[in-house]
Amino acid sequence: KLSGLNNYDEERFTYNMITKNITIPDSIKSISPEAFDGFASLENIFVSDKNEYYSSENGLLYNKNRSSIIRCPNSKENVSLLQSINTIEAGAFFDCINLSSIVLPENVTYIKGAAFAHCRNLKSITFSDKVYEIGKNAFSDCSSLEIIELPNSLKTISYEAFNDCTSLKEIYIPSSVTNIYYSDYDDIFTGCINLVSINVNENNESYSSYDGVLYSKSKDRIIRCPQGKNNIEIHNNTKIIDAHSFYDCINIDSIIIPNTVTKIGYRAFWGCSNLLNLTIPKNTESIGDGAFGIYYDPSRYSWLPWQNFKVFCYSGTAGEQYAVENNLDYELLDAPAHTHSYTSKVTKTATCKDTGVRTYTCSCGDTYTKSIPKTSHKYTTKVIAPTYTAQGYTLHTCSVCGTSYKDTYKAKLTRTSIAKAAVTGISNKTYTGKALKPAPTVKLGTKTLKKGTDYTVSYKNNKAVGKATVTITGKGAYTGTITKTFKINPKATSITKLTSPKKKQLKATFKKVSGVTGYQVVYSTSKKFTKATTKTATVKTTSKTVKSLKKGKTYYVKVRTSKTVGGVKYYGAYSAVKKIKVK
Repeated sequence: KLSGLNNYDEERFTYNMITKNITIPDSIKSISPEAFDGFASLENIFVSDKNEYYSSENGLLYNKNRSSIIRCPNSKENVSLLQSINTIEAGAFFDCINLSSIVLPENVTYIKGAAFAHCRNLKSITFSDKVYEIGKNAFSDCSSLEIIELPNSLKTISYEAFNDCTSLKEIYIPSSVTNIYYSDYDDIFTGCINLVSINVNENNESYSSYDGVLYSKSKDRIIRCPQGKNNIEIHNNTKIIDAHSFYDCINIDSIIIPNTVTKIGYRAFWGCSNLLNLTIPKNTESIGDGAFGIYYDPSRYSWLPWQNFKVFCYSGTAGEQYAVENNLDYELLDAPAHTHSYTSKVTKTATCKDTGVRTYTCSCGDTYTKSIPKTSHKYTTKVIAPTYTAQGYTLHTCSVCGTSYKDTYKAKLTRTSIAKAAVTGISNKTYTGKALKPAPTVKLGTKTLKKGTDYTVSYKNNKAVGKATVTITGKGAYTGTITKTFKINPKATSITKLTSPKKKQLKATFKKVSGVTGYQVVYSTSKKFTKATTKTATVKTTSKTVKSLKKGKTYYVKVRTSKTVGGVKYYGAYSAVKKIKVK
């Protein structure tokens, strides 16, 4: 235990490889986010009940009112968070390398910076539907995450939130996101070497995706190409290639920059080591430092060209200026004469309703079109199986225009009643202050039914002492209901003191239990409490004195709680038996 301190600091505790448990005394007022970094063996953080600023539960450190989690010990493997929290504080799970999965409570709204940084074995995270912001470096170096589905409540993704997530393959950005922070020096997915797709919900008003690449909503600005992506086609609306857009995209060996691009940002193609040439359009007006073709050699303290890299550009343009300033090999594309050389592309697909269009385009911009004849219907067949709510049929759909028709109908399926099913697994419980939900086993004939698929379970009056009700309702292939009941008995008490205060007397004192209406004291000269030797006494207080007993005789005593609900008396379990020799 630690005591007599006012603050924790980094130098005092960092890189402790032995300590398993730490107790925070009531004197502590402030704890740095980095205070427990490097506690590789730490299993539990306990807090004095008298501390006015912090609390703990299951070995995790929370603020006093438990609205935010401050720190999870590094060696924790399985974590169940309190439902009261709304904030994951900065560095709360920093370097928790044994953590493989986590479900965030439904009230969590904010995940602060580096909250899960370096959780290298974290494979899955389930977000609450209220998270609106993910802070800087929140999941950096979570190298086991493969797919991330962000919640529909999310508004903001901060700088470097997913950097170095080396196993990340896909990420889905919902329509609610309005701010993805990045700059010339801060990226979002740097080091995500296996990321191949960034998908944006089509209803998002700030961002979009095309071919798995992140764009602005109108696609006039390309924000980030996944590092694991192979060669891509840049959207023809693009005007700006942002800083770091293709940073370390080492799989790309060729790319065509559309004529619409006017700006290429700082280090846009930095680290694209397999990209050996790049054609810069005439319309490109500015190119940021280190955009492509060069790298920094710290041993020479200088910038050097990529080996065998070549720029194709036009005379007097930003492309030529960049090549000259960076000593890059380049070739001018200006030509004194021009001969049309057309390439063709289907710009409108022919269907069974409309003719199509094939457009022929020359590199100089000249175009002409030819029509493509209509097609006949091309039907595909799909058998739709009958369900319990709808009949089945065979659906024939034209793969070109979508025209369809149905035939070969089959009747709906018939549900089976579970009213006569055998139910086990429901037994009496002891009051805990929480809703009690015994899990029933439902068996119909020789088949054991599956919860959630074949039936649902609901509970009534299952928190307070008394009679609780379990209702089992058929689902899917089953219909009907079954109602079962179980008792919720009061908590047990225990004998704290058993004496013989006077001759022929014994006095039992027992622990008070909140919410009960009385206590039943049972005493006997037989430790087996035979009927002939056993007597009972009911009291409302926490002690009972029994008189007129046999002098010198040994008596055995046990106590249980009772509570009357709706005219019915419910008893708690008997306490452990104690014995006393009467004076």
